[in-house]
Amino acid sequence: MHVLTGCQGELESQEMGVRLTNRAGVVVFDGPKETYQNGFMGFWLPRNEDYTIEFEFEGYMGTFAFSTNDDSPTCLTEFRLINPDYLDELNS
Repeated sequence: MHVLTGCQGELESQEMGVRLTNRAGVVVFDGPKETYQNGFMGFWLPRNEDYTIEFEFEGYMGTFAFSTNDDSPTCLTEFRLINPDYLDELNS
């Protein structure tokens, strides 16, 4: 069993812009959300659906696709925020 209180994220108590969309394109959440003191944030979502979550924090952005199937992890820790200017440089 995973216990969220045993994890520590990097951005504690920080407000981020978050947009959470399901596979059908329905926006489930769109607005500011503050990370908890442990650097994580939580959403309760229905099972057996696919989602994309987008983050924005101080000009850095990240997008991550995930599912809520029976075999899906309950804690996602692989989000990376990237400076979009850096991506522009890589693509030029």
